[in-house]
Amino acid sequence: MKIQEINKLAVLYQRLSKGMIDHDKYTYYAITHHSTAIEGSTLTEKQAVNLLEYGQTAGSKPIEHHFMVLDYFNALEFTLKAAKEEKPITITLFKDIAAKVKTNTGEIVNTIIGTYNTLKVISSWKCTSRKPDFPDYKKVPEMVKKLCDSINTEIKTAKTFEDRCNWLLRSISILLVFILLEMVMDGLHAFDELYPGTL
Repeated sequence: MKIQEINKLAVLYQRLSKGMIDHDKYTYYAITHHSTAIEGSTLTEKQAVNLLEYGQTAGSKPIEHHFMVLDYFNALEFTLKAAKEEKPITITLFKDIAAKVKTNTGEIVNTIIGTYNTLKVISSWKCTSRKPDFPDYKKVPEMVKKLCDSINTEIKTAKTFEDRCNWLLRSISILLVFILLEMVMDGLHAFDELYPGTL
């Protein structure tokens, strides 16, 4: 199917279903559930929806998992509001979003290569590995600034539906980079707990 046909079908679907289904709300709830489930939340999709829609907790599930869902949903709303207001992508915005995700679940994490605070998103890492697979922590701020500049430039040039689809694919690849970074941090934390002082 060609991109133009997809665009026509999307417009037709939006027109015919207007007022019938709150697609945005369903999508936000689904994104919140799936994203927090990946991070370890044991709430089912129905339990996550009940929490967000009615404030009902799941009695058999840990309170931290409820906080994960609430924090993620609030961070998602904050991010979407920033997008609607066309705020530029900045390091501060990234930090604000990350801090909102960890509002009630942030913690101090000690790893073999340093300590960081998941709530404040302030890194004090120093690479001690003989063969680092990632840049020195001092280079990260400039690299993130370049990423922000690149995103802001691409957003301004996305005019057509096809441009927006291409931008969506690029956004997904950026998201995957951040997921990979978090997995690396989680992995280092777990490895350090299992084998302290090994590396």
